[in-house]
Amino acid sequence: MNKKINIVVVIIIAILCIASFSQVKIGKADKIKINGNVTTILEDKDGFGHIRGTAKPGERVIFKPNSNSDEVPEVADVNKKGKFDIVVHYTDEESCTGVLDYGDATKSGKNKLKYDPIKLTIKRNPDYESEDEKDSDSSSSTEDNSSSNTEGNSNSDGTSESGSSNSTTSPTPSKPKVTPEQKNALKKAKYYVLNSDMSAQGIKEQLQYEQFSEDAIQYALDHVDNAMFSSSALNKAKYYQNNANMSPERIREQLQYEGFTSDQISFAMQHIN
Repeated sequence: MNKKINIVVVIIIAILCIASFSQVKIGKADKIKINGNVTTILEDKDGFGHIRGTAKPGERVIFKPNSNSDEVPEVADVNKKGKFDIVVHYTDEESCTGVLDYGDATKSGKNKLKYDPIKLTIKRNPDYESEDEKDSDSSSSTEDNSSSNTEGNSNSDGTSESGSSNSTTSPTPSKPKVTPEQKNALKKAKYYVLNSDMSAQGIKEQLQYEQFSEDAIQYALDHVDNAMFSSSALNKAKYYQNNANMSPERIREQLQYEGFTSDQISFAMQHIN
């Protein structure tokens, strides 16, 4: 009888242990903390924001934009020292609000993590100008110059100095409207460059695999800042140096293989240390 009771007790203890491991409560020391305890992150002049802080080593943290936002989540792994740096690039709106939390599961994919998320706002830097805005400013400047050139100085007989009569210029064609597919391709491209450190060539191949049209792919690549690809090349170079113990020449070859340009590779190799 006692033997049976002991077996039942062991089974109950085992069940309780399994239940406790299936829902891991984050301890006080492992709570996510943002450097400076700030609630607003300002992107830099290049359009990048850094969410830096400390959390449980070996886990993954994620910034999730609110459900009414079109922006994609950004993630980062917590290093052995308990530090993380999530790079965000949200420039479609003046600000993006969301929550910082642990990932849905540990990196092993088993234990759920329970933790109250932190509310954060990513604000756009007023000095940052996106590629769309640069194109718009350039287009407006061209229209202004065209208008001033056609006006000229009129003579008393109503003709311009060139001797031609008053003429009307054809209206400048309006800028094509961005399609939903182009917007989605751009968001995917930014996600891949920020979270997977892909080159432009790598992103192109990935978007082709996902069956985006060539027009949407080209739009996406045209509107990703080149500095982002240089940063990705640097991140890859550091990883290969520190984790794969590659030589500088081998790192160059690997970056070339992954589709980074010679300028981006040179930038990476110059700043790797």
